[in-house]
Amino acid sequence: MNKKKLVIVGLVVVVIVITVVSFLFFGRDNLLNENPSFGNNAPFGTPGEFTTGGLGSPEGTFSLEQNETFVVTSGETYASLRKISDAPVSGAKIFVTGSTTVIRFLEKATGHVYETEIDTNLIRRITNTTIPKIEEAVWTRDPDTLILRYEKDGLIESFYANISKGSSTSTTSELSTLEGVFLPQNILELSMSEGGDRIAYLVSGNPSRILISRPDGGNPSLVWTTPIQGWRISWASESTLSVATKASNTSSGFLYLLGMNGDLEKVLGNFNGLTGLVNPTHTRVVYSEFLSGGLNFFNLNRESGLRNEMPFQILPEKCVWSRNNSEVLFCSVPSNPLVGDYPDIWYKGLTSFSDKIWSYSFETGETKLLADLETLSGEKIDAIDLELSSDESLLLFRNKKDFTLWTLELTDGAQPTINN
Repeated sequence: MNKKKLVIVGLVVVVIVITVVSFLFFGRDNLLNENPSFGNNAPFGTPGEFTTGGLGSPEGTFSLEQNETFVVTSGETYASLRKISDAPVSGAKIFVTGSTTVIRFLEKATGHVYETEIDTNLIRRITNTTIPKIEEAVWTRDPDTLILRYEKDGLIESFYANISKGSSTSTTSELSTLEGVFLPQNILELSMSEGGDRIAYLVSGNPSRILISRPDGGNPSLVWTTPIQGWRISWASESTLSVATKASNTSSGFLYLLGMNGDLEKVLGNFNGLTGLVNPTHTRVVYSEFLSGGLNFFNLNRESGLRNEMPFQILPEKCVWSRNNSEVLFCSVPSNPLVGDYPDIWYKGLTSFSDKIWSYSFETGETKLLADLETLSGEKIDAIDLELSSDESLLLFRNKKDFTLWTLELTDGAQPTINN
Protein backbone atom coordinates (compact mmCIF):
# COMPACT_ATOMS: atom_id res chain seq x y z
CA MET A 1 0.00 0.00 0.00
CA ASN A 2 2.80 2.36 0.93
CA LYS A 3 4.60 1.48 -2.26
CA LYS A 4 1.47 2.24 -4.28
CA LYS A 5 1.12 5.61 -2.58
CA LEU A 6 4.73 6.41 -3.37
CA VAL A 7 4.15 5.63 -7.04
CA ILE A 8 1.09 7.94 -7.13
CA VAL A 9 2.97 10.75 -5.40
CA GLY A 10 5.82 10.32 -7.82
CA LEU A 11 3.50 10.60 -10.83
CA VAL A 12 1.92 13.76 -9.39
CA VAL A 13 5.36 15.32 -8.93
CA VAL A 14 6.32 14.46 -12.53
CA VAL A 15 3.11 16.06 -13.88
CA ILE A 16 3.74 19.24 -11.88
CA VAL A 17 7.34 19.46 -13.12
CA ILE A 18 6.26 18.97 -16.74
CA THR A 19 3.56 21.66 -16.37
CA VAL A 20 5.98 24.20 -14.92
CA VAL A 21 8.66 23.51 -17.55
CA SER A 22 6.09 23.76 -20.36
CA PHE A 23 4.92 27.15 -19.09
CA LEU A 24 8.43 28.50 -18.76
CA PHE A 25 9.49 27.45 -22.23
CA PHE A 26 6.27 27.70 -24.22
CA GLY A 27 3.93 29.92 -22.23
CA ARG A 28 6.48 32.74 -22.18
CA ASP A 29 6.86 32.57 -25.97
CA ASN A 30 3.09 32.73 -26.36
CA LEU A 31 2.99 35.78 -24.10
CA LEU A 32 5.66 37.55 -26.12
CA ASN A 33 3.79 36.81 -29.33
CA GLU A 34 0.56 38.33 -28.05
CA ASN A 35 -0.48 41.80 -29.20
CA PRO A 36 -2.57 43.25 -26.35
CA SER A 37 -2.96 46.59 -28.10
CA PHE A 38 -4.92 45.08 -30.98
CA GLY A 39 -6.30 41.97 -29.33
CA ASN A 40 -5.39 39.51 -32.08
CA ASN A 41 -2.69 38.59 -34.57
CA ALA A 42 -4.42 40.12 -37.59
CA PRO A 43 -2.47 42.67 -39.69
CA PHE A 44 -4.03 45.57 -37.80
CA GLY A 45 -0.85 46.81 -36.18
CA THR A 46 0.89 43.44 -35.96
CA PRO A 47 4.70 43.70 -36.28
CA GLY A 48 6.31 42.13 -39.32
CA GLU A 49 8.25 38.90 -39.45
CA PHE A 50 9.92 39.73 -42.76
CA THR A 51 13.38 38.51 -43.73
CA THR A 52 15.22 40.14 -46.60
CA GLY A 53 15.62 37.15 -48.92
CA GLY A 54 18.41 38.81 -50.88
CA LEU A 55 16.79 42.06 -52.00
CA GLY A 56 20.20 43.73 -51.72
CA SER A 57 21.19 47.16 -50.48
CA PRO A 58 20.09 50.59 -51.75
CA GLU A 59 22.07 52.33 -54.43
CA GLY A 60 24.57 54.90 -53.25
CA THR A 61 25.88 55.58 -49.76
CA PHE A 62 24.77 58.01 -47.07
CA SER A 63 27.22 60.20 -45.21
CA LEU A 64 26.61 60.94 -41.55
CA GLU A 65 26.93 64.63 -40.73
CA GLN A 66 28.23 65.92 -37.44
CA ASN A 67 25.49 66.47 -34.88
CA GLU A 68 23.86 69.83 -35.37
CA THR A 69 23.23 72.31 -32.61
CA PHE A 70 19.51 72.09 -31.98
CA VAL A 71 17.76 75.18 -30.69
CA VAL A 72 14.94 74.75 -28.16
CA THR A 73 12.82 77.83 -27.58
CA SER A 74 12.48 79.07 -24.03
CA GLY A 75 9.31 79.97 -22.16
CA GLU A 76 7.05 77.50 -23.94
CA THR A 77 3.32 77.76 -23.34
CA TYR A 78 1.06 74.73 -23.50
CA ALA A 79 -1.96 74.49 -25.73
CA SER A 80 -5.27 73.10 -24.51
CA LEU A 81 -5.85 69.36 -24.49
CA ARG A 82 -9.23 67.67 -24.77
CA LYS A 83 -10.23 64.04 -24.28
CA ILE A 84 -13.04 63.45 -26.75
CA SER A 85 -13.89 59.81 -26.09
CA ASP A 86 -13.47 57.63 -23.00
CA ALA A 87 -14.28 54.52 -25.04
CA PRO A 88 -11.83 52.98 -27.54
CA VAL A 89 -12.03 54.54 -31.01
CA SER A 90 -11.17 52.76 -34.28
CA GLY A 91 -10.51 55.90 -36.29
CA ALA A 92 -11.35 59.59 -36.61
CA LYS A 93 -10.99 62.53 -38.96
CA ILE A 94 -11.20 66.32 -38.89
CA PHE A 95 -13.67 68.01 -41.27
CA VAL A 96 -14.11 71.74 -41.87
CA THR A 97 -17.41 73.08 -43.19
CA GLY A 98 -17.42 76.83 -43.55
CA SER A 99 -16.28 78.18 -40.19
CA THR A 100 -17.17 74.99 -38.31
CA THR A 101 -14.57 72.35 -37.46
CA VAL A 102 -16.05 68.91 -36.81
CA ILE A 103 -14.51 65.61 -35.76
CA ARG A 104 -16.18 62.35 -36.67
CA PHE A 105 -15.08 59.12 -35.03
CA LEU A 106 -16.15 55.48 -34.81
CA GLU A 107 -16.52 53.61 -31.53
CA LYS A 108 -14.49 50.41 -31.62
CA ALA A 109 -16.87 48.13 -29.68
CA THR A 110 -20.11 48.97 -31.51
CA GLY A 111 -19.19 50.51 -34.86
CA HIS A 112 -21.36 53.55 -34.08
CA VAL A 113 -20.31 56.89 -35.60
CA TYR A 114 -20.18 60.00 -33.42
CA GLU A 115 -19.54 63.69 -34.09
CA THR A 116 -18.32 66.63 -32.06
CA GLU A 117 -17.68 70.27 -32.87
CA ILE A 118 -14.45 71.84 -31.70
CA ASP A 119 -16.19 74.87 -30.20
CA THR A 120 -18.43 72.76 -27.94
CA ASN A 121 -18.09 69.77 -25.63
CA LEU A 122 -21.25 68.16 -27.00
CA ILE A 123 -20.95 64.75 -28.68
CA ARG A 124 -23.72 63.58 -30.99
CA ARG A 125 -24.30 60.01 -32.11
CA ILE A 126 -24.81 59.75 -35.88
CA THR A 127 -25.55 56.08 -36.65
CA ASN A 128 -27.33 53.11 -35.07
CA THR A 129 -25.88 50.30 -37.21
CA THR A 130 -23.99 47.99 -34.85
CA ILE A 131 -20.89 46.24 -36.19
CA PRO A 132 -18.80 45.06 -33.23
CA LYS A 133 -15.01 44.99 -32.88
CA ILE A 134 -14.03 47.33 -35.71
CA GLU A 135 -10.22 47.36 -35.81
CA GLU A 136 -9.78 50.27 -38.20
CA ALA A 137 -11.99 53.05 -39.59
CA VAL A 138 -10.71 55.15 -42.49
CA TRP A 139 -12.63 58.21 -43.68
CA THR A 140 -12.81 59.56 -47.21
CA ARG A 141 -12.97 63.30 -47.95
CA ASP A 142 -16.73 63.04 -47.37
CA PRO A 143 -17.81 62.98 -43.69
CA ASP A 144 -20.57 60.52 -44.65
CA THR A 145 -18.37 57.84 -46.22
CA LEU A 146 -15.76 55.63 -44.58
CA ILE A 147 -14.18 52.18 -44.73
CA LEU A 148 -14.59 49.78 -41.80
CA ARG A 149 -12.02 47.01 -41.33
CA TYR A 150 -12.43 44.03 -39.06
CA GLU A 151 -11.74 40.30 -38.79
CA LYS A 152 -14.47 37.70 -39.21
CA ASP A 153 -14.05 33.92 -39.35
CA GLY A 154 -10.31 34.29 -39.88
CA LEU A 155 -10.71 36.67 -42.83
CA ILE A 156 -10.12 40.42 -43.02
CA GLU A 157 -13.23 42.27 -44.17
CA SER A 158 -13.17 45.82 -45.54
CA PHE A 159 -16.58 47.46 -45.88
CA TYR A 160 -17.15 50.75 -47.71
CA ALA A 161 -19.99 52.40 -45.81
CA ASN A 162 -22.23 55.34 -46.54
CA ILE A 163 -24.07 57.09 -43.70
CA SER A 164 -27.65 57.25 -44.93
CA LYS A 165 -30.90 58.06 -43.16
CA GLY A 166 -32.63 54.90 -41.95
CA SER A 167 -36.26 54.12 -41.14
CA SER A 168 -37.63 56.48 -38.51
CA THR A 169 -38.84 55.09 -35.19
CA SER A 170 -39.48 56.70 -31.85
CA THR A 171 -35.90 55.91 -30.75
CA THR A 172 -33.92 56.20 -33.99
CA SER A 173 -35.58 59.11 -35.79
CA GLU A 174 -32.41 61.17 -35.65
CA LEU A 175 -29.99 58.32 -36.31
CA SER A 176 -28.69 57.02 -39.62
CA THR A 177 -27.69 53.59 -40.91
CA LEU A 178 -24.48 52.36 -42.52
CA GLU A 179 -25.01 50.96 -46.00
CA GLY A 180 -22.45 50.05 -48.62
CA VAL A 181 -20.37 47.40 -50.37
CA PHE A 182 -17.59 45.01 -49.43
CA LEU A 183 -14.11 45.45 -50.87
CA PRO A 184 -12.01 42.34 -51.69
CA GLN A 185 -11.35 40.06 -48.72
CA ASN A 186 -7.99 39.80 -46.99
CA ILE A 187 -6.76 43.32 -47.70
CA LEU A 188 -3.65 43.33 -45.52
CA GLU A 189 -2.97 47.06 -45.79
CA LEU A 190 -5.17 49.98 -46.79
CA SER A 191 -4.32 53.67 -47.01
CA MET A 192 -6.47 56.68 -47.96
CA SER A 193 -4.94 59.38 -50.17
CA GLU A 194 -4.49 62.86 -48.72
CA GLY A 195 -7.30 64.10 -50.96
CA GLY A 196 -9.58 61.34 -49.66
CA ASP A 197 -10.71 60.23 -53.11
CA ARG A 198 -8.52 57.13 -53.68
CA ILE A 199 -7.31 54.16 -51.71
CA ALA A 200 -4.20 52.05 -52.08
CA TYR A 201 -4.43 48.52 -50.77
CA LEU A 202 -2.40 45.33 -50.54
CA VAL A 203 -4.23 42.06 -51.26
CA SER A 204 -2.70 38.82 -50.03
CA GLY A 205 -2.04 36.08 -52.54
CA ASN A 206 0.68 34.46 -54.58
CA PRO A 207 1.78 36.98 -55.66
CA SER A 208 0.38 39.71 -53.43
CA ARG A 209 -0.84 42.82 -55.25
CA ILE A 210 -0.98 46.55 -54.64
CA LEU A 211 -3.96 48.27 -56.28
CA ILE A 212 -5.35 51.82 -56.50
CA SER A 213 -9.10 52.42 -56.69
CA ARG A 214 -11.92 54.67 -55.63
CA PRO A 215 -12.80 54.27 -51.94
CA ASP A 216 -15.78 52.08 -52.90
CA GLY A 217 -13.48 49.75 -54.86
CA GLY A 218 -14.50 51.13 -58.24
CA ASN A 219 -12.08 51.58 -61.15
CA PRO A 220 -9.28 49.43 -59.66
CA SER A 221 -5.82 49.66 -61.17
CA LEU A 222 -3.03 47.15 -60.51
CA VAL A 223 0.18 48.98 -59.63
CA TRP A 224 2.58 46.31 -58.40
CA THR A 225 2.84 42.56 -57.81
CA THR A 226 5.32 40.93 -55.43
CA PRO A 227 5.85 37.44 -53.94
CA ILE A 228 6.47 39.05 -50.53
CA GLN A 229 3.45 39.52 -48.25
CA GLY A 230 4.86 41.72 -45.48
CA TRP A 231 4.54 45.32 -46.68
CA ARG A 232 3.31 48.54 -45.13
CA ILE A 233 1.88 51.08 -47.56
CA SER A 234 0.96 54.75 -47.23
CA TRP A 235 0.65 57.78 -49.48
CA ALA A 236 3.83 59.86 -49.64
CA SER A 237 2.03 62.28 -51.97
CA GLU A 238 -0.99 62.26 -54.28
CA SER A 239 1.00 60.49 -57.01
CA THR A 240 3.37 58.28 -55.03
CA LEU A 241 3.13 55.52 -52.44
CA SER A 242 5.59 54.76 -49.67
CA VAL A 243 6.13 50.98 -49.55
CA ALA A 244 8.14 49.48 -46.71
CA THR A 245 8.84 46.04 -45.31
CA LYS A 246 7.29 45.43 -41.90
CA ALA A 247 9.79 46.45 -39.26
CA SER A 248 11.55 44.17 -36.78
CA ASN A 249 14.80 44.70 -34.88
CA THR A 250 15.91 41.22 -35.94
CA SER A 251 15.65 41.73 -39.72
CA SER A 252 16.83 44.21 -42.33
CA GLY A 253 14.18 46.61 -43.58
CA PHE A 254 13.70 48.41 -46.90
CA LEU A 255 11.75 51.50 -47.97
CA TYR A 256 10.69 52.33 -51.52
CA LEU A 257 8.70 54.93 -53.41
CA LEU A 258 6.15 53.45 -55.81
CA GLY A 259 4.70 55.52 -58.64
CA MET A 260 1.24 55.08 -60.11
CA ASN A 261 2.80 53.56 -63.24
CA GLY A 262 4.60 50.91 -61.19
CA ASP A 263 8.03 52.56 -61.11
CA LEU A 264 9.88 51.53 -57.95
CA GLU A 265 12.59 53.71 -56.39
CA LYS A 266 14.67 52.45 -53.50
CA VAL A 267 15.05 55.02 -50.71
CA LEU A 268 16.58 53.13 -47.78
CA GLY A 269 17.57 49.58 -46.98
CA ASN A 270 19.57 47.07 -44.97
CA PHE A 271 18.66 48.75 -41.67
CA ASN A 272 17.33 46.62 -38.83
CA GLY A 273 14.03 47.84 -37.41
CA LEU A 274 13.59 50.27 -40.29
CA THR A 275 10.41 52.32 -40.37
CA GLY A 276 10.21 55.66 -42.19
CA LEU A 277 8.08 58.66 -43.11
CA VAL A 278 8.63 60.50 -46.41
CA ASN A 279 7.70 64.18 -46.71
CA PRO A 280 5.18 65.24 -49.40
CA THR A 281 7.88 66.59 -51.74
CA HIS A 282 9.94 63.38 -51.41
CA THR A 283 13.01 65.47 -50.58
CA ARG A 284 13.41 64.20 -47.04
CA VAL A 285 12.66 61.07 -45.03
CA VAL A 286 12.80 60.53 -41.28
CA TYR A 287 13.43 56.98 -40.18
CA SER A 288 14.26 54.86 -37.15
CA GLU A 289 16.86 52.14 -36.98
CA PHE A 290 17.69 49.58 -34.29
CA LEU A 291 21.30 50.17 -33.24
CA SER A 292 23.34 49.31 -30.14
CA GLY A 293 20.41 47.88 -28.20
CA GLY A 294 18.00 50.75 -28.78
CA LEU A 295 16.11 52.91 -31.26
CA ASN A 296 17.88 55.67 -33.19
CA PHE A 297 16.08 58.37 -35.18
CA PHE A 298 17.61 59.95 -38.30
CA ASN A 299 16.65 62.17 -41.19
CA LEU A 300 17.92 61.73 -44.72
CA ASN A 301 18.19 64.67 -47.13
CA ARG A 302 17.50 62.89 -50.42
CA GLU A 303 18.84 65.77 -52.49
CA SER A 304 22.29 65.81 -50.86
CA GLY A 305 22.40 62.15 -49.78
CA LEU A 306 23.39 63.23 -46.27
CA ARG A 307 21.76 62.07 -43.09
CA ASN A 308 21.95 63.31 -39.53
CA GLU A 309 20.69 62.23 -36.17
CA MET A 310 17.52 63.81 -34.85
CA PRO A 311 17.39 65.51 -31.44
CA PHE A 312 14.96 62.95 -30.03
CA GLN A 313 14.25 59.21 -30.20
CA ILE A 314 10.96 58.23 -31.75
CA LEU A 315 9.25 55.99 -34.29
CA PRO A 316 8.27 57.85 -37.49
CA GLU A 317 4.67 56.59 -37.23
CA LYS A 318 4.35 58.85 -34.19
CA CYS A 319 5.00 61.89 -36.42
CA VAL A 320 3.15 63.86 -39.08
CA TRP A 321 4.50 66.31 -41.67
CA SER A 322 3.17 69.85 -41.73
CA ARG A 323 0.47 70.43 -44.32
CA ASN A 324 1.88 73.88 -45.09
CA ASN A 325 5.64 73.35 -45.05
CA SER A 326 7.38 70.12 -46.06
CA GLU A 327 10.38 71.04 -43.87
CA VAL A 328 8.39 70.98 -40.62
CA LEU A 329 7.58 67.86 -38.61
CA PHE A 330 5.26 67.34 -35.62
CA CYS A 331 5.98 64.36 -33.34
CA SER A 332 4.78 62.72 -30.14
CA VAL A 333 8.04 62.06 -28.30
CA PRO A 334 8.51 59.70 -25.32
CA SER A 335 9.85 61.25 -22.15
CA ASN A 336 12.35 58.42 -21.57
CA PRO A 337 15.13 56.93 -23.76
CA LEU A 338 14.05 54.02 -25.97
CA VAL A 339 16.42 51.25 -24.91
CA GLY A 340 15.31 47.72 -25.76
CA ASP A 341 14.18 45.59 -28.70
CA TYR A 342 12.36 48.33 -30.60
CA PRO A 343 10.15 48.57 -32.54
CA ASP A 344 8.96 45.01 -31.76
CA ILE A 345 8.20 45.46 -28.06
CA TRP A 346 6.15 48.61 -28.76
CA TYR A 347 4.18 46.95 -31.55
CA LYS A 348 3.41 43.99 -29.29
CA GLY A 349 2.22 46.20 -26.46
CA LEU A 350 5.02 45.06 -24.12
CA THR A 351 6.00 48.69 -23.52
CA SER A 352 4.34 52.08 -23.91
CA PHE A 353 5.24 55.75 -23.67
CA SER A 354 4.31 58.97 -21.94
CA ASP A 355 4.65 61.58 -24.67
CA LYS A 356 5.35 65.24 -25.23
CA ILE A 357 4.35 66.95 -28.49
CA TRP A 358 7.19 68.70 -30.34
CA SER A 359 7.56 70.49 -33.66
CA TYR A 360 10.84 70.59 -35.55
CA SER A 361 12.19 72.69 -38.46
CA PHE A 362 14.75 71.12 -40.78
CA GLU A 363 15.63 74.56 -42.15
CA THR A 364 16.71 76.05 -38.84
CA GLY A 365 17.24 73.01 -36.60
CA GLU A 366 14.83 74.54 -34.08
CA THR A 367 12.67 72.33 -31.90
CA LYS A 368 9.65 73.63 -30.05
CA LEU A 369 7.89 71.93 -27.15
CA LEU A 370 4.14 72.27 -27.66
CA ALA A 371 2.69 70.21 -24.82
CA ASP A 372 3.57 67.76 -22.09
CA LEU A 373 0.55 65.47 -22.40
CA GLU A 374 0.88 63.86 -18.98
CA THR A 375 1.23 67.23 -17.25
CA LEU A 376 -1.89 68.53 -18.97
CA SER A 377 -4.06 65.42 -18.61
CA GLY A 378 -2.77 63.60 -15.56
CA GLU A 379 -2.61 60.49 -17.79
CA LYS A 380 0.21 58.75 -19.61
CA ILE A 381 -0.56 59.17 -23.30
CA ASP A 382 1.16 57.19 -26.05
CA ALA A 383 0.00 59.25 -29.03
CA ILE A 384 -0.53 57.58 -32.43
CA ASP A 385 -2.36 58.38 -35.70
CA LEU A 386 -1.51 62.08 -35.58
CA GLU A 387 -3.55 64.30 -37.92
CA LEU A 388 -3.36 68.06 -38.38
CA SER A 389 -6.28 70.27 -39.33
CA SER A 390 -5.90 72.15 -42.62
CA ASP A 391 -4.88 75.37 -40.84
CA GLU A 392 -2.70 73.44 -38.35
CA SER A 393 -4.55 74.89 -35.38
CA LEU A 394 -5.57 71.43 -34.16
CA LEU A 395 -3.81 68.09 -33.68
CA LEU A 396 -5.93 64.93 -33.49
CA PHE A 397 -4.56 61.64 -32.13
CA ARG A 398 -5.39 58.40 -30.29
CA ASN A 399 -3.80 57.02 -27.15
CA LYS A 400 -2.31 53.61 -27.99
CA LYS A 401 -2.77 52.49 -24.37
CA ASP A 402 -6.59 52.44 -24.60
CA PHE A 403 -7.44 53.90 -28.04
CA THR A 404 -9.20 56.92 -26.55
CA LEU A 405 -9.44 59.99 -28.79
CA TRP A 406 -7.81 63.37 -28.04
CA THR A 407 -7.30 66.79 -29.57
CA LEU A 408 -4.57 69.32 -28.86
CA GLU A 409 -5.21 72.95 -29.67
CA LEU A 410 -2.06 74.43 -31.20
CA THR A 411 -1.11 78.04 -30.60
CA ASP A 412 -0.06 80.49 -33.30
CA GLY A 413 3.55 79.80 -32.36
CA ALA A 414 3.30 76.05 -32.71
CA GLN A 415 5.54 75.90 -35.75
CA PRO A 416 9.27 76.49 -35.38
CA THR A 417 10.65 79.66 -36.94
CA ILE A 418 11.15 79.24 -40.68
CA ASN A 419 13.70 81.13 -42.72
CA ASN A 420 12.14 82.57 -45.84
